Amino acid sequence: MELKGSCHCGNIHFEFKTAKSIADFAPRKCECSYCTKQGSRYISDPEGELVIRISNKENLQRYQFGTKTAEFLLCRNCGVITNAISTIDGKEYGIVNITSLELAENFGRHSKMMDYDEETLEERLDRRKTNWIGNVKVEVS
Repeated sequence: MELKGSCHCGNIHFEFKTAKSIADFAPRKCECSYCTKQGSRYISDPEGELVIRISNKENLQRYQFGTKTAEFLLCRNCGVITNAISTIDGKEYGIVNITSLELAENFGRHSKMMDYDEETLEERLDRRKTNWIGNVKVEVS
């Protein structure tokens, strides 16, 4: 299955290829202050593939906070967060913000609430290597 998404203005587009069906996903809602303010909900598949295409690199904002181990990709023009990526041991891992998917409504309203505050840095990176999308490409025009 291929899930497509974008920011509101179309500057950031992405395709997420996965063998999972929509019913197989349990969207996660991070309880950190940033994700809470954004209302973001995330999915990933370690066996999946994520291709992110940026039309205008000047309108791409990479935002980091806290441990600075992930970058939230958002559009400076329309303000939408589409993905987050984390570079671990030279490899990029990613997640998809389902609110930016074309089929977002198919994921329903329920999300598993996640609190990562007690994780050590090593535990956080190990979780991402295990659970996030392991094949990520970012293409900038």
